[in-house]
Amino acid sequence: MAKSRPAKGSLRLEHLPVELLLEILSYTTTSAAVYRSLLLVSKPLNSLVKLNCLREVPVVLEGSAKLRSFDRFLSSTSKAHTYVRYLWIQGDGLKSWGLVDSIVTACSGVVSLSCTSRTLASLCASPAFSHRDCHELALIEPAHEWRSIIETTHGSQFCMKITHLRLQEGINPDFPKQYFTSLSHLAFSYGPFEDYLKRYSERLSGFCSLQLIVATTVAWRDGTPDPSTTQLMERDKRLAILQCRENWTELDAWKDRVRGGRSLWEQARVARQSMQVFRDAFKVLQIR
Repeated sequence: MAKSRPAKGSLRLEHLPVELLLEILSYTTTSAAVYRSLLLVSKPLNSLVKLNCLREVPVVLEGSAKLRSFDRFLSSTSKAHTYVRYLWIQGDGLKSWGLVDSIVTACSGVVSLSCTSRTLASLCASPAFSHRDCHELALIEPAHEWRSIIETTHGSQFCMKITHLRLQEGINPDFPKQYFTSLSHLAFSYGPFEDYLKRYSERLSGFCSLQLIVATTVAWRDGTPDPSTTQLMERDKRLAILQCRENWTELDAWKDRVRGGRSLWEQARVARQSMQVFRDAFKVLQIR
C-alpha cells in the first residue's frame, strides 16, 4: 500500500529533515511551558524533543513539588540529566536539601547554574563531581558562604572555571577573588550608602581578568547616580550602574540571559554608554 503524501502546497513539521526541524524547535523551546506543550503534541515529536530540545530549556525548580516532579522526570528519562544546561534551583527548607543536592549533582552538563552557597558547597564536596562545563554562576541568597565552598574538594577548581558571576547581594570581605582566575563579568546588588561602591572597588583592585563590573540598584530608578559614584565610574572604566526597573527580578534577568535576550550584562553596557553621553554633553555645556 502506497504511503500517504502531504497534499500539494501543504507541509507538515514531521516531513522536514530532522536537522532542520531540530534547528526550528530550538528557537521555540526557550521556555519550560513551550517545551512541555511540545511533548504532548505527538509521540514522534515527543521522542524528538524530549532530549534534543531539553538543552535549550531554562529549568527553574523552586519548591518541593517542582523538585519532586523534575526528579521523577530525570529518573524515568534515560540520559536526561546530561542534557540540562541551564538550571535555577532553590529548595524550600531543610527537607528539600537532599533532593536539591541530588538533582544538581546529577546534572553534570550545566553551563549556567543558579543556586545557594549551601547547594554549591554540597556539589563541590561530592565524589560524583564532574561539572567542568559550568562557566556562569548566580548565588541567589542574602549572604554568601565562600569559605564553605572553597574548603571543599572541588571548590577552588569550580571557581576557576567561572567567567560570569552574579551575586544577589554584595561582595563579602572574604570573597575569594584569587580563585576566580577566569572571571570576566561580575554583578552584585548594592544600595546608595556612603563609600559602598568605593569599598567594593578596593576589594576588586588588581582583578585583571575583569572586563565588566555591574552594580545593580533600585536607588536611582527615577534619577541619576550621585557625584561620588559618577567619579568612581570615571576612574574605573569597567564599572557600570544598572538601575533596575520596578518589576525587575533576579529570575527574569537570568532567563533573559539564557534566552539570548538583553541580558544584565548587555543592559549594563548600554546604561554606561548612555551615562557617558550624558556626562560628556553636560561637560560641554559647563565649558560654554
